[in-house]
Amino acid sequence: MRIVFVRLAGIGLCLSLAACQLGSGLSGLPSLSMLSGRAETVVLDGAIRVVAPRGYCIEPQSAAGSAQTAVVFLGRCSARSKVAAALVTISIGAEASGGVMTAGGVALAAFFQSEEGRATLSRSAKAEDVTLISASGSESVLWLYLNDAAIGSYWRAISAISGRLVTLSATGTVEHPLLPEDGRALLEASYSALQKANR
Repeated sequence: MRIVFVRLAGIGLCLSLAACQLGSGLSGLPSLSMLSGRAETVVLDGAIRVVAPRGYCIEPQSAAGSAQTAVVFLGRCSARSKVAAALVTISIGAEASGGVMTAGGVALAAFFQSEEGRATLSRSAKAEDVTLISASGSESVLWLYLNDAAIGSYWRAISAISGRLVTLSATGTVEHPLLPEDGRALLEASYSALQKANR
């Protein structure tokens, strides 16, 4: 099991990239409520196509990262939209980083329940700041529901697309917290759109 945990530790590179890009809080999220209307973009020199689920748009300046990795933010296309006010973060790892998914859902779930795994998920990099509420999924995707002391409870999905490790998270705003069922539904819609766009 220790060998598996060492391999899985590499997953932290993609997760920590997302944490760095999220900033210090969620109070600024309403600015994502009126985006340009762009529903898709291509990152990493065409390696990955990102498509937003219905009602959400891509933040124009969000394709941050490096030549090997990228982070894309999605928000509501309109403040008048009936979809939940939320921020979807899509973090894409380097080539072949998706190999950690070969460990399988059981091993991944066990890793994130460990101190090292919870530290990887934590905005503060401190295991004690994260409580893993649930972990479920298949060999291709892992769904995590967790509580982080910095931002509260939210959903995260981890998968491999086009050979790259991809993590998605869905968080609400300070003014409009995202209900657990809405967060899961939004994450599933975002993952489905991403998966279909990169078949």
